[in-house]
Amino acid sequence: MKVSTTTSSLFCTFGETDGIKAAKDVGFDALDMNLAFLPYEYYNEENYEKNAERLKNCADKNGLVFNQAHAPFPTMKFRDGNPYLCNEAYNKEAREKIEHAVLFAGILGTERIVIHPVDFLGRGDQKEQNIRIFESFAEVAEKAGVKIALENMWGHGKGTKNIVPNVCSTGQQLGEYYDALDPKRFSVCLDLGHCGLIGEAAEHAVHALGHDRLHALHVHDNNGVADEHTLPYFGVMNWDNITKALADIDYDGDLTFEANGDMFIRLEKEKRLAFDAYRLMADTGRALVNKIAEYKEKA
Repeated sequence: MKVSTTTSSLFCTFGETDGIKAAKDVGFDALDMNLAFLPYEYYNEENYEKNAERLKNCADKNGLVFNQAHAPFPTMKFRDGNPYLCNEAYNKEAREKIEHAVLFAGILGTERIVIHPVDFLGRGDQKEQNIRIFESFAEVAEKAGVKIALENMWGHGKGTKNIVPNVCSTGQQLGEYYDALDPKRFSVCLDLGHCGLIGEAAEHAVHALGHDRLHALHVHDNNGVADEHTLPYFGVMNWDNITKALADIDYDGDLTFEANGDMFIRLEKEKRLAFDAYRLMADTGRALVNKIAEYKEKA
C-alpha cells in the first residue's frame, strides 16, 4: 500500500522539483496531482503535455509515482441558484479544463482522477443528471488510460454555514452512483474526512462500499464541524475504527493524504518546519498502514 499526498500545498511551499524531492526525502511513495487550484494555462492544450512530462520525469528520478490526480471544480455552475439554468460560459470552460486535466493525468501515469459530482440543488433527477455528466467523460478517460473517480461530497444548509449532505454524500449513495457506471472507466475515491461531517462514520462508509468498489481514499481529519483537512489524530475521527474497517474489506488501494489544510498553508513560508510537518504526515501514513496490516493479521 503506497503512502501518498496531494501536491497542492507541497508545491506551493517547495515548488515542483524541490517538492517532489522533499516528498521522497520525508518518506512518501507517491503523489496525488492536484490540478484544481492551478491556472488553466498550466494544463491547457498548449502546455499540458510538456508540463505533465516534466513532472513525470522528475518523479521518476526520485523513485516516486503519481498514483492519482484531482480535476478542477466545481464541475458545473448554475445561474441565480436555479438548477435548471446552467451557467453556460463557466460550464464550457470547466469541461475543457477537466478534459485536459484527464489527459494530463494520463501522461503522469495515474490510475485515476477525481471529478466532483454536481449538486443539482434538490432536483429529483440528480442521480440521472450526474450519471450523464460522468458518462460524457468516458471517452477522454479511455483516451488517457485513466479511470474517473467519484467522490462523496457535502454542501451548506440553505442560508447557513452548517454542513449537510447533498450529492454522493454517504457510502451507500456513492456505491449506487458507481454501480450505474462502467467499472472499466470509473472508480470511487472515498473522502474519509467528508464522511463524519454529514453524519456518517467513515468506517460505516468503508463497509458500505466494500472491497469491490473502494480502491482510493482521501485521508484527513477534522473537528466534526468544519472541513479542516488536517492530519489524522488532530481531529475527532476514530482511526482505530477506520483502519479496522479498511482491513475488514481487504482494502487494496493506496493511502492518499488530502491533509492540506490550515496547518500546512500557514507553514508555506517556513520550509524547514514544513519539511518536518510533511515527515510527520508520511510517518502517520506508515502508522495507519501498519494498523491496517495488524487488523488483517488478527482477522
